[in-house]
Amino acid sequence: MSENLSDSAQTETAALTDGNTDADRQEMAALVREKIAVSWWVLGGVLLTSLFFLYCSYLPVYHTDIWGHVSYGTWILEHGSLPTEDPFVPLAGGVELVDNAWLSQVMFGWFTQQSGPQGLSDGYAVICLAMFLALIAAFAIRAQNWGIGFLSAAGVWGMIIFRLAIVRPELLGGFCFALLLAQVACVDRLRAKGKDGAPALPLWAWLSIPLTFTIWTNLHGSYIIGFAVLGCAVLGSAMEAVVRHRSIAGAWSDRNLRADLVVLELSLLAACLNPYGIDLLLQTVLFPSHPNLKSVMEWFPLEIVSLEGIPMAISWVVAAFAIRHSKVKFSVRDVLLMLVMNLAVCLRVRMIAWYAPVYFFVLAPHFADSIRQIGELKFFRRCDSFSAFLSRPSFHAALISAFICYLAFAFSPVSRHVMGGAVRTEEKILSHQTPIDLSQYFEEHPPEGLIYAPQWWGDWLIWKSKNQIEVFVSTNTIHLVPESVWQHYLTISRGRPGAERLLHRYRINTMVVSKDLQPGLEKMMQSRSGWKSVYADDISVVFQRSSETESKQGASKTAH
Repeated sequence: MSENLSDSAQTETAALTDGNTDADRQEMAALVREKIAVSWWVLGGVLLTSLFFLYCSYLPVYHTDIWGHVSYGTWILEHGSLPTEDPFVPLAGGVELVDNAWLSQVMFGWFTQQSGPQGLSDGYAVICLAMFLALIAAFAIRAQNWGIGFLSAAGVWGMIIFRLAIVRPELLGGFCFALLLAQVACVDRLRAKGKDGAPALPLWAWLSIPLTFTIWTNLHGSYIIGFAVLGCAVLGSAMEAVVRHRSIAGAWSDRNLRADLVVLELSLLAACLNPYGIDLLLQTVLFPSHPNLKSVMEWFPLEIVSLEGIPMAISWVVAAFAIRHSKVKFSVRDVLLMLVMNLAVCLRVRMIAWYAPVYFFVLAPHFADSIRQIGELKFFRRCDSFSAFLSRPSFHAALISAFICYLAFAFSPVSRHVMGGAVRTEEKILSHQTPIDLSQYFEEHPPEGLIYAPQWWGDWLIWKSKNQIEVFVSTNTIHLVPESVWQHYLTISRGRPGAERLLHRYRINTMVVSKDLQPGLEKMMQSRSGWKSVYADDISVVFQRSSETESKQGASKTAH
């Protein structure tokens, strides 16, 4: 009898324990579902970001100076030091080289050593994704709206896609710039919410902002734009402090001004942590004044009817609309930033790459306020119920978002490093204008001595031939060759009078001509006696001096 009662009690206790365990498990599961749940808006953003990542993964690697940077990076990895002069182009020999992108070059060289051009393409996709996410964070913090942050980041990409589609160290500089803007946005928000006793700058900002400049300085020369942002912040804080305290002396007691000034000083010191020290900063400031850059298109002043002028004009119209309808006040710093960056683009069109992030960074709060006012219109209020549904957190939306991220990774070539798979051929990775067939021809028929080739192909020919081909000028050495050599290159490229004399002077017996970009030079070479076409494909033609002409020149030199 007692044994039956004991068994009954144990059974009842076990049932209660199991019941409590099931209830705890259900409560825990509900809590996890609640924490993981995201809105359907987030799902849409994840979908678009995944499509963007896939787009970048399959974008061709264009024939630009990237192959020069890869060659530099490979050279640095092999020698364990930085080059003091260009090791690939003979006519640039003896000119001091200040390599302000050495860390980017090492990264690109390592990518290529691991997987060839496919490694470079994979690295580009990852960098683009990181930069895009950093821009979203910066703009969303500024506007206090993740939707505006996403749309603004997409606006940056649409505005300068012709620059961001090219693999180069500038991309890594853009990523650092996005990180800096995100940190500045965080500081702005903390200051707006802070009280009188709160610190003027959070502790992490004293460390992270200078660290960003240390990395940025070794990646790309665009770190100067970061100092423009910090400089405008200091000047803006000073002007606001003078107005607030009604005296210049009293302005110095302003905590924000002193904090901004110290951060600027720390960032300058951090930027000197590079192989060249303060000389790198001086070289970067003086670089745009190099005479050889006057004939390079991206260093031209702005023209409205151009690839850069049209998006600039559109940005001005959109800014005027946002300023007209926004009730958000402009800070002095933001006004100074817009003025400085507009002036920079007007002087050098390549500065649009840095104008675009600043433009959306400054106007993001104004876009958010304008959209809020539009949403209050009677027509849009009818959509409130649908908008509320999309904004409601959902565990299913989180699961679908995770699945989309997995699919994006699985279908991108980047997944090959984890899941395995065949590497794409060079024809599928590289752009159509990359002279792949031309480099294969030179592997079978190595040219002797110095050759003329378009500078935009020079870097590829050097890298592909493992430094065996000596080109007249490459994109990476435009600023390294003497001004006279660069002018001689332009004379030959444009078929000007005296081109034949210069070919004799530099003892060039092999000419590479681009069919698409140098039709006049191709026609001139076809009409020249003593030259013959020895190779041609869809994009290039190779002319070689005939042996009879060479022997006549040798006899003439002997007679003299």
